[in-house]
Amino acid sequence: MNIRNARPEDLMNMQHCNLLCLPENYQMKYYFYHGLSWPQLSYIAEDENGKIVGYVLAKMEEDPDDVPHGHITSLAVKRSHRRLGLAQKLMDQASRAMIENFNAKYVSLHVRKSNRAALHLYSNTLNFQISEVEPKYYADGEDAYAMKRDLTQMAEEMQMRFDGRLGFPGGFVDPQDVSLEEGLNRELHEELGPGAASLHVTEDHYLSSHVPEGPRRVVTHFYAKPLSLEALRTLEDGATQAKEHGLEVMGLIRVPLYTLRDGVGGLPAFLSNTFIGNSREQLIHALDTLQLVPREQLQKAVTMTQKRP
Repeated sequence: MNIRNARPEDLMNMQHCNLLCLPENYQMKYYFYHGLSWPQLSYIAEDENGKIVGYVLAKMEEDPDDVPHGHITSLAVKRSHRRLGLAQKLMDQASRAMIENFNAKYVSLHVRKSNRAALHLYSNTLNFQISEVEPKYYADGEDAYAMKRDLTQMAEEMQMRFDGRLGFPGGFVDPQDVSLEEGLNRELHEELGPGAASLHVTEDHYLSSHVPEGPRRVVTHFYAKPLSLEALRTLEDGATQAKEHGLEVMGLIRVPLYTLRDGVGGLPAFLSNTFIGNSREQLIHALDTLQLVPREQLQKAVTMTQKRP
């Protein structure tokens, strides 16, 4: 599966996906309006054959009396490709594009009061909050929940080590004593303190393994687990109370998932820091595999880092 920025030639297939999935449909001119006005904000999900199986149609609101904010006009994933996390990935890509290009502070959307599945997705997975009920919002007279998502807290987390290098929480585990996951959860508790309770890692969170070159044969295993915004804040608050805080680790750091207009600030500058072991490669692999940053943007950030002295 691949998530990428929508192109003009995708609009017909996006409309087809909309007709298959949603009762609210739009004329083609509306898709062109979004594509011409905010080409950076709409994304599609395509399968291994390049067939569009989901999309998000997004725009910026033009309210001079409010902070910059975006709006999700339409989000759909074909039934055959649901429960794969595509809706979250599409929403996150559009949200990050709003931040990067327009300094958006939040994103809004509407959902039918009767659409419990969508409401659960937006509330529990995508961290939207209901702001109000808009009576008879839809053409058939049904009410809508107006929802908002705070965009000021989107981040990936690493930590500063005692040696001044960046890395991820973790440590050495002997598989003869405990499982990898048990050992990792123990290390997380030591380095992240009370907040690690929400981080309980299982085999389902395994992402990759690396075998470094050289005489020291230590295999590094990488795990990734998504957290709600509330859980992320709890984790950050609790990290200062960790057993190793101020000794082995110096605190959590959020990874900027954007690139500033100068092409250097943001992720490229962050990748220019010094990392322990192969944690830089683990970060890049995770950003790509989890599609937290568009692949083209990630490649540009890596290339820019290589060009810097």
